[in-house]
Amino acid sequence: MSNFNTILLKNQKVANTLASSSVFLRDDVPEHITDTDAIRMQTFPSDYDFMDANVQYVCGMSVPPVMMHRIAEQIHLQWFST
Repeated sequence: MSNFNTILLKNQKVANTLASSSVFLRDDVPEHITDTDAIRMQTFPSDYDFMDANVQYVCGMSVPPVMMHRIAEQIHLQWFST
């Protein structure tokens, strides 16, 4: 099944933004991405507790933690450093 939200992940390329409603297919093996793939793509810690929520939904609705950390660093540097 394919639709406009289907994204094919290319070998060793940076993935598109993970959206909660997208379907991600791997091109190296004929299967969807795993929850572990989604967690790694969105830079969540491997031991993050998703509390029984759908992993792709939570990851797709979130700003990646590493990106948020860098944004917060820049806000601190630009607004609060002398």
